[in-house]
Amino acid sequence: ELGHDNICFIAGSDVLRDIHSWKSSDRLLEEFCIFFVQRPGERVDIKNISLSPGLRKRIKKTGSKSKPEIIPGQSWLATLDSPGISSSALRDKIMDHEPGLAQFLPDNVLEYALEHGLYENRYGNTKKSQTDH
Repeated sequence: ELGHDNICFIAGSDVLRDIHSWKSSDRLLEEFCIFFVQRPGERVDIKNISLSPGLRKRIKKTGSKSKPEIIPGQSWLATLDSPGISSSALRDKIMDHEPGLAQFLPDNVLEYALEHGLYENRYGNTKKSQTDH
């Protein structure tokens, strides 16, 4: 049980564009908070997504200076200064220990991810294990 804390899932705006194809997408939007972040170079307009008008009303626009209320059944489409990389691409870069990760993550977050091997064998990756012999 989560007690009195409200949680909100975070996803890229591409998820909002395609959420109508998800199983029980209407239930997700009715029962949970989802914070959709506009991806750089890709803008999703709430009016053009394939959802019923009632579900579309559950998604409101917000910006970097506002403080949206996190409540079940209320989702947000935000335009923020977000890094131009998807979470899966970022995980792959962490997994491969690629240089330049500091431009996407605060130092302490990057250090924690690398120190704890958070994405070492994600998605069946065996690159590290094959080269560490």
